Parts: sequence; C-alpha cells; structure tokens
Amino acid sequence: MFYMKNNNIVGKRISIARKIHNPPMTQEDLVRELQLKGFNMERGAIAKIETGIRKVSDYEILNIAKVLDLEVGWFFDE
Repeated sequence: MFYMKNNNIVGKRISIARKIHNPPMTQEDLVRELQLKGFNMERGAIAKIETGIRKVSDYEILNIAKVLDLEVGWFFDE
C-alpha cells in the first residue's frame, strides 16, 4: 500500500497549477475566475486547501481544473 506522511497532494498541485498557468494566477485570480464561472469560493478557502488545513471536495477540484485548463487527474499526479 502506498503511504504518504503528508496526504495533501491536491492542495500542493493547485498551488503549482496556479503558478505554471499562463499567465500565472494568484489565489485571488483563481477565486475571481471561479466566481465568473458561477462557483462561489473565497480566497481563504483556497489558501486552506493549499496548506492542507481544509479538504477539497470533488466538485471543487472539478471547477478548479476547469478554470486552470487541466484534467482532474493532473491534481493527483506527483
């Protein structure tokens, strides 16, 4: 069985995805784009997800992936 001490792969990947996006996005940029697409999320939620304080739902990952133009599976690769 695969075991990781830090089990927050998705949060780290969201942070990476924002930074490699063209153009790079801040947490505020990501929230703004999510809201423009009708998905209400606050910057604090993104910050907590990225730092592992808050879990992320499948629906949130789906919407974040759409905004960042990535496949959902990308968030689970290491």
